[in-house]
Amino acid sequence: MSSPSGCSLLLPLALLGLVVPFDLPDLQPKLAGELRIDGSTQVYFIAEAGAGAFQKQFSDVEVRIGKQGTNVGLALLASGDIDICTASRSIQEEEAGAIEAGYIEVQIAWDAVAVVVHKDNTWVDKLTLEQLQAIWRPEDNGVKNAKKWSDLDAKWPKEDLKLSGLAQHSQLGRQFCELISGEGGAIREDYTTVGTTGELPRILDDKHALGFISQTVWRKHSDQLKLVAVGFKPGKSPVSLTPESLDNGSYPLVRPFFLYVRKDALQKPQVLGFLRFLLQRPDLVREGRFFELSAARRTAQEAKLIQALRSE
Repeated sequence: MSSPSGCSLLLPLALLGLVVPFDLPDLQPKLAGELRIDGSTQVYFIAEAGAGAFQKQFSDVEVRIGKQGTNVGLALLASGDIDICTASRSIQEEEAGAIEAGYIEVQIAWDAVAVVVHKDNTWVDKLTLEQLQAIWRPEDNGVKNAKKWSDLDAKWPKEDLKLSGLAQHSQLGRQFCELISGEGGAIREDYTTVGTTGELPRILDDKHALGFISQTVWRKHSDQLKLVAVGFKPGKSPVSLTPESLDNGSYPLVRPFFLYVRKDALQKPQVLGFLRFLLQRPDLVREGRFFELSAARRTAQEAKLIQALRSE
């Protein structure tokens, strides 16, 4: 890490009453002890990448990471068995009430649905919401869904659509369903289900395939797949899946990832140091195969931590 990052790490440590010069090598002996993290199986990959890089810089800190799921992680946070919970969803009211010590919510990354076609698909770079609805809506009341590419545009191939997508009950799958059919709605069921982090089904080896998958899977197989921009609003330009479109809200098929930290754990220099280290290293979020926050949003998350310390 460069000296500017090291200097910025020192400010909140000074708030803890530590007297340290603004020089990262002199800071290293000050960070020691154990750091306990558990929670989301997906945000785990970001925490793991962060822990590896952090321990190279601060070798006296022992980082212990689990991946028992968001529900378990929040329960462990409430009992004081961990310092930080990684979470793929927002904390619920009952879970928040169980953390008597209080907590701070820090957003760390974005996850999203990627609409994709095969890399050899030469006719589609963008789709409208109406076209997606024509493909994915269930058939009822005499309404038929699109079966062939040519059902969407007469200039496109008269070939069957080979469909893949996330499970409808998954968090990201539910968002796609509601985009197509409204709140509580469903989509057609005659498609091959894709996991959130696993291998692609063989159907996506076909150039006539179309899928809605997690951006994690798209990143893993980006050599086989092409992202499709989506016209979410009539008359508006199609929106591509980018860090900017996630950050400004123009791409709605998104969910935030969080770190929840106990307020009393925030008093530990190694806990605060790790959180700020991770916020200052968006490359580690990308290494975990997720989208990083904008610089302004990362700064806002750091400000939460500093404000929490000042209010104690």
